Amino acid sequence: MAERLGTVMIGAIATPGPSLPSEAERLHPPEMTPITGTGIADAAYPLIMRQLYTQLARALGLSLGEVEPDWPGTGRHQAGGAEVKLSYHPSSLTQHFGDRFAGRPADVSEPGGIIEVQLVDGSAQTLVISVYDLDRTMPGIRRIAEKVVPPLLGR
Repeated sequence: MAERLGTVMIGAIATPGPSLPSEAERLHPPEMTPITGTGIADAAYPLIMRQLYTQLARALGLSLGEVEPDWPGTGRHQAGGAEVKLSYHPSSLTQHFGDRFAGRPADVSEPGGIIEVQLVDGSAQTLVISVYDLDRTMPGIRRIAEKVVPPLLGR
């Protein structure tokens, strides 16, 4: 009786999950609009990657093919002497959030080209936006962050 009950219960709660991404999807993840209400917080890395990759392309007005996924949780674009990167971090790179961005605790170093935003209260998960632009060809970090942060927070 225990074996039959266990088999039924395991079958009901342990349904097969999504398959692993193919090599083509790993190199060029499919577009994914952030999930309203959650964004990238507490998501699986393939879902985080797809959202970062998509939002970076949209913010810069590029096709998905012009943005590079960098597993497990980074999307980036390089052109000449410029690089823009969105990265998910399961634990914060900073110990102090002395600012706010999009209503969330943040560490904003605009002259340094880095904004780190805490994704969820009581969690060390962060989104880091970085812009290195020696040629001054990219929009400023604040303009990029204003486009990507709200959707990636699930708004």
